[in-house]
Amino acid sequence: MKAILTWVLPATEHKPTRIRASEPDGKSVTVSLDYGISDYDQHHAVACELRDKLGWEGKLIGGDLKFGMCFVFEGKQP
Repeated sequence: MKAILTWVLPATEHKPTRIRASEPDGKSVTVSLDYGISDYDQHHAVACELRDKLGWEGKLIGGDLKFGMCFVFEGKQP
């Protein structure tokens, strides 16, 4: 089963705070933090962006981890 991990990358002198989503094969996306939506919705949106980039289909369900979130597919896996 494939899983997508998301976590926050802190701001640097040159980049704002971002969220990165990554999958087991090392493919990832990074998106700037949007302070207008909840933490869960933000992490979910970035995980969905990676899912779409990889051409995977299905509903993602997420849960908290110590360092971020983990999303797995409901039902059939990609």
